Amino acid sequence: MITNDISNLPQRANSSDKGIKTTIKYDARDSIRFNVIEQKVYLYGDAYIFYGEMKLWSDVITIDWAQSLFTATYSVDSAGKRIGVPHFKDGDSEYEAEKIVYNYETSKGYIKGIVTSDGQGFLTGNDALKDEDDNLLIYGAKYTTCNLREPHYHFRLRKTKVTNKKRIYTNFFNLFIDEIPLPLGLPFGIFPIVDKKASGVVFPTWGQDASRGFYLRDGGYYWAINDYIGAKLLGEIYSNGGWGATGDINYKKRYAYNGRLNISYRDVVRNNDEYNRESRKDYKINWSHTPKVKGGRSFSANVNYATTTFNRNNTVSIDSYLANTLKSNIRYYMPLKGTPFNASFNVRHEQNNRTGIVNMTLPDFNISMNRLNPFKAKGSIGKKSTVRKFYESINVQYAFDLKNRITNAPIVNRFPFSTIDTGEELDTIDFTFGTFNQVWNNKELGMKHTIPVNGTMKLGPFSLNGSFNYTDYWYPKSFDYAYSDSGVVVSENGGLQRAYSYNGGVNLTTNLYGMYAYKGKRARQIRHTMRPSVGVRMSPDYQADGYIFRTVQTDSLGNEVTLSKFNGLIFAAPTSRRAASMTFGITNILEMKQKAIRDTAQDFKKIKLLENLSVNSSYNFVADSFRLANFNISANTNLFNLLNVRFSSVLDPYTYIVDSSASNNQLRVSTFAWDVGEGIGNMTSWSLALTTNLNPQAFRRRYKNQQQLTDIDQALIQDPSLYVDFNIPWSLNLSYNFRKTQLGFLDPTTTQSLQARGDMNISKTWKIGYAAAYDFENKKIVTPRLNFYKDLHCWEMRITWVPWGPRTMYEFYINVKASILQDLKWSRRRSFYDQF
Repeated sequence: MITNDISNLPQRANSSDKGIKTTIKYDARDSIRFNVIEQKVYLYGDAYIFYGEMKLWSDVITIDWAQSLFTATYSVDSAGKRIGVPHFKDGDSEYEAEKIVYNYETSKGYIKGIVTSDGQGFLTGNDALKDEDDNLLIYGAKYTTCNLREPHYHFRLRKTKVTNKKRIYTNFFNLFIDEIPLPLGLPFGIFPIVDKKASGVVFPTWGQDASRGFYLRDGGYYWAINDYIGAKLLGEIYSNGGWGATGDINYKKRYAYNGRLNISYRDVVRNNDEYNRESRKDYKINWSHTPKVKGGRSFSANVNYATTTFNRNNTVSIDSYLANTLKSNIRYYMPLKGTPFNASFNVRHEQNNRTGIVNMTLPDFNISMNRLNPFKAKGSIGKKSTVRKFYESINVQYAFDLKNRITNAPIVNRFPFSTIDTGEELDTIDFTFGTFNQVWNNKELGMKHTIPVNGTMKLGPFSLNGSFNYTDYWYPKSFDYAYSDSGVVVSENGGLQRAYSYNGGVNLTTNLYGMYAYKGKRARQIRHTMRPSVGVRMSPDYQADGYIFRTVQTDSLGNEVTLSKFNGLIFAAPTSRRAASMTFGITNILEMKQKAIRDTAQDFKKIKLLENLSVNSSYNFVADSFRLANFNISANTNLFNLLNVRFSSVLDPYTYIVDSSASNNQLRVSTFAWDVGEGIGNMTSWSLALTTNLNPQAFRRRYKNQQQLTDIDQALIQDPSLYVDFNIPWSLNLSYNFRKTQLGFLDPTTTQSLQARGDMNISKTWKIGYAAAYDFENKKIVTPRLNFYKDLHCWEMRITWVPWGPRTMYEFYINVKASILQDLKWSRRRSFYDQF
């Protein structure tokens, strides 16, 4: 770099108190010419001047010492192309122009043909003046967020002032779209230049609802509280009555946490009759809090709570309308330093919008101990015996759970007999803040200690796994039963009481391999892996001592049942008799290796033909009847990395007989189906699921490197309108689900559906997305949806259309892409409500 200093040039006689305040650094690629008489310096070719914070680049720059001016202009080559357009930067101000004249004494300047970028907007003008405070006064300006030389839209401003406070003030202005002015202009305007959070008005959308009347929606105010918290307060109002309000708070602390809190209330009138209007009041609370976990304490929350009719009455989203359940969880996790223990505190919530039943676990407290190997020697070397390896593998864990469950559901009679004066609530309670105390009285509290012990021993090709589990239950109450002429009287006993259970067993597993190879160009090899397992599990007879179980007479005929005094309470304390079961099962894996056609090396590529085929069951030697359990069969594979197949079924080995006295006129008996010529058993249920995702990039990924779908692919599959990628010309996701259940002689129940979703490029800027499901049982298409997206460069347009069904609607939305003008939009929505 050539650095020149002209601070020692002679100053004007009448400017002894002014002049150059710091060093002026300058350079030029072609030449530098001095004119001492005129007190000027001429810089040619890639010239620049650095004067304090002021920086100026251009093809030609003139330094006028007499007038204290820097003048920058561009040159034109033989083809008429501009070379070295002047570029000016002073602090936060930065712009280009055809000509720049800057007075380094007063920091004022003149700019011709200015082009500047502030925030996400672009501002151009014919002539501009700069003052000493870095404010600009521009004549004949255009403001837009489109980065093209001829923008698709712009605001045409007559006289404009751009302040260093990041505001654009203008007198009369109008909006032009493709150089066509809109018929209505405004007398003045203020445009914010946003490079950080800023408060401002959120303009509402408008429309008409057939049952609610004209409305204004989603209008209000955005409050940028600070750099970490922003709050949006929105409202809506309807001409037929009713209103709504929403508070939306976003917060984020870098490297610590981020979250969002949304509270909505709606009071909507759905009837045009002014004398018989129906008012529906709903509210919704959503809160998500995600910490940046670094191995220490953490607090997280995912709260989704609403009145059961909120989505049905207010949402315009099909997915929200069809959602029947809402779940929430608030969790605090804390490792206990210096110990192997961790503690967590949870509040859980689950609600069914169809039935109105709300279940909460308040609280759910857990203390767990990491796995410990108490017999493992530290620092030992050398060969270890089988016995030593076994006892060193022995590990122990511990967990303590405390749960308090509350529900507004009707308490179904928990006892298998008629009761008298149980004091149980048999009706559903509306779950509101006013009824919380009533719901709290139905709480179920329990505590549980769990100690699992495990160990492994290698016996040649076999693995022997042993386990022992001890569980101790603590309850604040229990039940006593006494028979009377009218039924069984159930009385409740208070005070802390406990029960325990333990069981143990061993399991033996191994791997068996079968190989088949055949010659050819591809030199294929097929390997079959079988993993059989057999085990024994035992548990004692908890009824022997009579502490936990009671024998209760249930009627005047002397019929009796054996029942736990903790029947129906949380954690399901021991309820079974002595067990000595043999568990058995087998897992199959089928793989193929073949040489690639274009691969000249001897490397083989592995292909899974069958990822899993397993069969599992058990046999209880001490059971009174039905000793052989049902067979659970499952299989899954991914054929050619194109089609995912999942199959599952339950096989009942016993048979059924006709019995008019039994429910459903049939009775399951302890007779094997193969003993009476009914084959290997009754298939009580089986299901099949086929899924595939097809698109050109997916094909290339699968056959080139077999990569998994990316997060963007998954988002596109779930909802194509959330992400638009024109690099994928088309995509198709198909999902077929079949399920059949049949119990004995009853008629089978079958569900069968085919779902399809995806998108395709109509042109370089048009994309259409689609989603629908076909119900084979009802023979109709369910919730069809079409999404149209148009890329307008600096604008975007979306159309969503549901042509028929319970959520028939259409929605049109067009907006500017830049975030600072997101409220510059025109939308028109017609939902299913508008058709009433």
